[in-house]
This record gives sequence, structure tokens and C-alpha cells, in this order.
Amino acid sequence: MNRIKTFEEFIANQSDENIEEGKLKNIALSAAALAGIATGIHHYNDNHKSSDEQDDKIENVEDIKSNPGKDFYPSEDILDYIKSAEGWHQGWKNDGKGHKTTGWGFKITPLLKKNYPNGMTKEQADKYFFHTAIPMRVKEFVEAVPNIEQYTQNQLDALFDLFYNIGYGKFTKGSPSLQKALKNYDVENIINNMDHDYNNKRFSGAKKRRDYERALFLQDINTKSDLS
Repeated sequence: MNRIKTFEEFIANQSDENIEEGKLKNIALSAAALAGIATGIHHYNDNHKSSDEQDDKIENVEDIKSNPGKDFYPSEDILDYIKSAEGWHQGWKNDGKGHKTTGWGFKITPLLKKNYPNGMTKEQADKYFFHTAIPMRVKEFVEAVPNIEQYTQNQLDALFDLFYNIGYGKFTKGSPSLQKALKNYDVENIINNMDHDYNNKRFSGAKKRRDYERALFLQDINTKSDLS
């Protein structure tokens, strides 16, 4: 059975061209690796179950890395990645889904259009990103992840990137299977449901992004447990 790539291996496999461009190579988890998630995750869960799963869920992962819970704030690395994945443009540009955006993928609102009629400069966009967009989304995100205390920083970073990309509605009501998996710390189905726009040929960047998020989510598990 193929072993699921660690996050470090995922990054190491990026081509020089993509590294220079600051973009991740379009690498999908292999079918064999995805098929192996079930066995690997079951092995991991069997080794970490307590006599009372509901009371001791946090203990399943807290020895891997600290669990920030509702005090979560995205790491510097994931913020840099979000900016890279969203891409930069100064004027108002159609995002391909019927929304006009500016800066680091900020969707148009009456207030933004009023304050930035010609779009944002990079300085304006960075200020808005760090002081408005991210704090606002973090507040929504911590309420959108069931049993958030179960998850490590890396796992929450991965989920936050997905959340930033697809929005509150698609992450919550639009993703009932993902919500159920998050509530139950069902890693196999969390990974399977981090698939928004994965096969949408119009948005090839989504596939790259989902692969990155999946690899990052599994990083601590791959570090702690041999899924081979």
C-alpha cells in the first residue's frame, strides 16, 4: 500500500519553475494513497482511542501538537499561502464566478467599492488583509468548526485556507458531510470532503489548493503515525 505523502515530501516535490513562481505544482494525492487513508486512519484511531471517546477526544491529538481551539489564529505560513493562492490584482476583476474582486481576492461590497473605487493598492490590500479580512474570517471560522479543540494548528490552518477560499456558507450548510466528519474527528471523511471544485476544469487552481490543504491537514498524523 502506498504511503500518504508527508507535508515536507509534498513541498519537496514542487518543480523549480513552480517554486520560482511562488505557486504549488498541481499534484493530486494518488488514488492508491487515498484508498489507503481508511486503513491508515483506522490504525491511527485504534491506537489513540480511550475508554470514553467523547470525553477524551482532545487527548487523541494533543500530544502531537498544541490545540489552539477557539484561540486559533492562522499561522504566518498559511497567511502567506492564502495570499499566493488568491493572487494579487489592483483593479476590480471578475473572479470567474460572477464576483468582482480586488487585492488578495476581496469580494466587492458597497463599502469596499465606495472606499476603493479603482481597487486597492498593495499597501491598502495588505492592511485590509491583516487588520480586517483575516480577523473577520477567523471569528466566523472558529464558530464553523465543530469541536475545534480536537484539531492541531496545522489542521486548522488547512481548514482555514479552505474556509477562506469557499466562504462560510459553503463550509457550513453547503458541506454537511464535512461538518459531520469534523464533529466526529473522522479524518478519512474530512479529507474526502475537502474537495470543493477539485475536478472543476475551469478553476484548475482549486485542485492544487485542495491537495495542499489535504497534505497540511495530514502532516501531524503522518509525523506521529506510520500510514504505510
